[in-house]
Amino acid sequence: MDAPSEVSQTKFHIKEQLKLEPTKAEKRFLKGQKSEVEAFIKQEQREEQQASKVKTKGLLCMGV
Repeated sequence: MDAPSEVSQTKFHIKEQLKLEPTKAEKRFLKGQKSEVEAFIKQEQREEQQASKVKTKGLLCMGV
């Protein structure tokens, strides 16, 4: 049996890559979630900044 041609191999790899892509419904869902994810990330950043301020304030009070 002969090895698959380069064209066949290319088509196979393209089909395999398409299996990894999200479906149209998944893309719509993810697009809708974008604002919620961004809000969550901003909230986490605020909390990290607050924790950093508290830590810095604690170090300053200790004279470090």
